[in-house]
Amino acid sequence: MKEGGLKKDKKKKDFLPAPEYPGGPAAMKRFIASQLHYPERARAQGLEGTVVVKGEIDYRGEVIRTQVISSLSPECDLEAQRVVSLLRFTVAKIQKLRVRYYKTFQIHFRTPKKAEVVLQYELKKPDANQPAQATTYQYSIQWTPGSNSPKEKK
Repeated sequence: MKEGGLKKDKKKKDFLPAPEYPGGPAAMKRFIASQLHYPERARAQGLEGTVVVKGEIDYRGEVIRTQVISSLSPECDLEAQRVVSLLRFTVAKIQKLRVRYYKTFQIHFRTPKKAEVVLQYELKKPDANQPAQATTYQYSIQWTPGSNSPKEKK
């Protein structure tokens, strides 16, 4: 007869636990975003897309080999491989076994939004009654990241 309140403990389904990035997937995305440099040639061409990279992770948690599964351009592929090889994972010790893991990474290349700079200036003519003086100019620069149109101040 079964008791309603007791359940069997579920065993882990994974025989070999997968390596984990310290801080989880969100921390890994932040790290990739901070290290990723958009190649100038791809930026000039307006190239956007995703490079899929397969990485081999050794028993120490280091990415020792990378392979591009889905390509965007040679420059973007190299950059994606470079960033993936910088990642370090936490790997569980498995009874003195040195296990290698394979993980697939998607590295997104998006053209950065252009920041707009508005230059405002005012010219003042010197008075005719005063002696000639050096003309001074005053500039104020207003920069609004993420805005789509320049703001005018009148």
